[in-house]
Amino acid sequence: MVELIPLFILGIYIAFLLYSGYIGFKRTKAGRLEFFVASGTLGVVATFFTYVATWYSAYSFLGYPAIFYTWGAEWNIIDTFTYPFVIVALTFIIAHRVWSLAKKYKYITPTDLVVHRTGINIPMRILFLIMVVYPYIFYMGIQFIAMSVIASGIAGIPYHSALFLFAVIAVIIIALGGIRGVAYSDILMGVTFIGMMTVVLILLPQYLGGFEYIGKAIENPKTAWIFQPTLPPQYFITYFILSSLPWAGLVPHLMTKLYAAKSDKAIYASAVGIGIGAFLLVTVSPLLVGSALAYYWPEPPKVTVREEYVTIFFSQLISPTIAMILMLGLVAAAFSTILGIAITLTSMIHVDILEKTLKLKLSERTLDLIARLLVILIMAVGIYSAINPAHPIVRIGITIIWPGLSVVGLPILLALFWERINRWGVFLGLISGFVTLILFQYFIWPDWPNNPFYFWEGTLPVIIGIVVTVVVSYITSPEPKERLKDFFPYS
Repeated sequence: MVELIPLFILGIYIAFLLYSGYIGFKRTKAGRLEFFVASGTLGVVATFFTYVATWYSAYSFLGYPAIFYTWGAEWNIIDTFTYPFVIVALTFIIAHRVWSLAKKYKYITPTDLVVHRTGINIPMRILFLIMVVYPYIFYMGIQFIAMSVIASGIAGIPYHSALFLFAVIAVIIIALGGIRGVAYSDILMGVTFIGMMTVVLILLPQYLGGFEYIGKAIENPKTAWIFQPTLPPQYFITYFILSSLPWAGLVPHLMTKLYAAKSDKAIYASAVGIGIGAFLLVTVSPLLVGSALAYYWPEPPKVTVREEYVTIFFSQLISPTIAMILMLGLVAAAFSTILGIAITLTSMIHVDILEKTLKLKLSERTLDLIARLLVILIMAVGIYSAINPAHPIVRIGITIIWPGLSVVGLPILLALFWERINRWGVFLGLISGFVTLILFQYFIWPDWPNNPFYFWEGTLPVIIGIVVTVVVSYITSPEPKERLKDFFPYS
């Protein structure tokens, strides 16, 4: 049954999003550098919100409490150490290095950095696109699932109708203003996300009569298992070490946000923002909301996807109207991530394939039109992965997205900070990591966790990619000093 008031609230918010995208359109100049990376002129506020809002997607609030409730609290314990302490600290180093290189050499796509470092042009652009598309299909899908679950669970909109509506809105925002339209929308979305999630975490204990509900969930025999260990330590150790490194600035859709920043102050502010978000969404939120789910439903009710637990819970506990207002922050976060991924994939197809690989000789105006049309194609692929939401979105993230982006990021990370890593090491390291990831996930060990040792799912492919990168680099000739001077000027 459609809830008219929550639906009206959602409609008003979407109107504001579209208007912010229109403002970005009015301020966007012609040219692909402007469309994809805002000519590197985004200020501190815009960069902060577009980077942080994209970093913490909707799965953060929907998925982490759901995983706490259905898999146990230990998952959130490891992420409490991973995000605030490892990723935030490394962002100051890695993200700043990526930004400084992009500022100097006018990068547009994430591949531009890799091609510049290795000197491999067309094969690297094709390989990189294939490797990035694989995890991003699912990454976009889980954001569409999250938004559609909110609209369906609270406003009563049919799931697939909501899915189509959100895809159309995302296309409009990007096609209008490119990354500047995305960034301006992200300011509104970031403020909404931070504000609403803070309110949720403050109000929740009051509605449940204080923090005593956490103790009651621990004492209940039906839910006590949530607070006990369920997995061997090697899983969390490998996840902690190998998954967190690329997320400090080498995830493609975050790299393009760094390219768009005007100053390094924006990078430092974004790093601090990641830490604040981690405290709220990785540490506090799962404990408060996940324990509330265990207290409210000692035995989980039937749902289409597990992330519906959060939306249904707040709808029943407070009211559909107030729940929709509070959940707007999640809609905002999901939109931000979808827009960031879409603009990155569009830039890679547009620049890496059409311009640099196929070398199409077209006018700037025609290329701009093609870029906007490509957005539709990207969205179609994204919603396809969300049509049948059979798996919980965090499980998809852990088993497919994080490993997929880690095998992309680790060889590049080595090349950025180690002179001896050469073109063939990076190229073959990327191929070996990606191929073994596919083999382990779908053919050799298709059952979770895709290895017999109970390591994190991406452990073996990432290690193989790193080993191949280093070994091949040392058995082949080093890079010419002429190329390395752009990356290591003081060596």
